[in-house]
Amino acid sequence: TLFRSRDLEFTEAGRPAKTQVLRRLDDTIAVVISTVERQSESDWSLPYSAERLTDAPNRFAAVLHCSTHLYHHIGQINFLSRELTKS
Repeated sequence: TLFRSRDLEFTEAGRPAKTQVLRRLDDTIAVVISTVERQSESDWSLPYSAERLTDAPNRFAAVLHCSTHLYHHIGQINFLSRELTKS
């Protein structure tokens, strides 16, 4: 499922397998692409609200916020990967 339990992600004892994480990331990206492609030009300025994203005035701002947030985490993954493989 693409719906997450964010709080559980930080508290569950077992870690999901790498293949599962990558599959869920691919599935999520596919949903995002599909959602973006369905937006008309006027849809981007429609109001947006969400529990954890309260300051986005419209859909464009929400997508921009989420994409930069993902980019931040990809940078963290890249940094940690390099650090963990140093000899």
